[in-house]
Amino acid sequence: MPDIRAIDGANDSTYFFSREQSYIAYYCCGVWNEVGGVKSQPVYTRLIRCEFFVPGPLAPVIDSEMPDCYMPIGEEITLWSSAISQDGGTLSYQWYVSDTPNMPDIRAIDGANDSTYFFSREQAYIAYYCCGIWNEVGGVKSQPVYTRLIRCEFYDPNPNPSGGGTETVIGIAISAMPDKTKYKVGEQLDLKGLKVKISTSSGAKELDDNSKLSVSGFDSSKPGVQSIMISYEGKVTSFTVEVAEESAQPPKNNTANQTPVNTVPNTNNAQNSTSNTNAAPQPSQNQQSSINVNTLVIVLIALVGVLIGIILVLLFTRKKK
Repeated sequence: MPDIRAIDGANDSTYFFSREQSYIAYYCCGVWNEVGGVKSQPVYTRLIRCEFFVPGPLAPVIDSEMPDCYMPIGEEITLWSSAISQDGGTLSYQWYVSDTPNMPDIRAIDGANDSTYFFSREQAYIAYYCCGIWNEVGGVKSQPVYTRLIRCEFYDPNPNPSGGGTETVIGIAISAMPDKTKYKVGEQLDLKGLKVKISTSSGAKELDDNSKLSVSGFDSSKPGVQSIMISYEGKVTSFTVEVAEESAQPPKNNTANQTPVNTVPNTNNAQNSTSNTNAAPQPSQNQQSSINVNTLVIVLIALVGVLIGIILVLLFTRKKK
């Protein structure tokens, strides 16, 4: 407060200003009361921190994620990422790989800068992949968002060339996603359309009955993206679904990317409030109906009373005659 200085011409209850560059300053207002040409001592508002900032692009939103991959050696795995820009910016991509299922261990893959990434292996191989996605507006990039870690495994489809021994399940992979991947709160999981490929020591085949799968991870009471784990004879893979509120609220943007709210007081509300303080309350429609019915009853009672009085007078007059 000791550092404040008066602003020339700023002598109203409101003060408007703008800046064309990044700017931070602190403002307050001194207020005096005057009676008969004599001013009181001033009182001061608190110091108001005002900042102008260069708004950056919004982070992209990942709208779907692919399942884990399980392929025979020599074939090609296609990884893909799907995201949208919230402000019409340009998306850029970087794929990462890790030898462990831990995000801190990821390392960038040279040249893997597209929404898809293709690769193959000639030997048994397991690694974890994810994609970082940026949104760019006017040459400025947002903070990145990352897909989930995708487990990718290449297996030898013929580990026992002699063909001896019992057939064993080596792994499973999703060959077709379920028809339904978006749910409302309270809905049941629907696996219609899901196809699972089973890799065994004697070759690969498609599972003929999904009821043989063990399914976990779905909770329709919790909105959000969920990983559905499916397993068959100890081998596990997964896919993602989204559970949304039936009347979902629009997402809130990061306040760091929002324009500060205009805090100029709205005098119209105060005036409207003041102007209505002396207004007589108006009866509701139900109250008016009740009043009309009561009035009609009173009028009918009065008419009956008058009629009875006339009859009594006529009877009394006839007796006298």
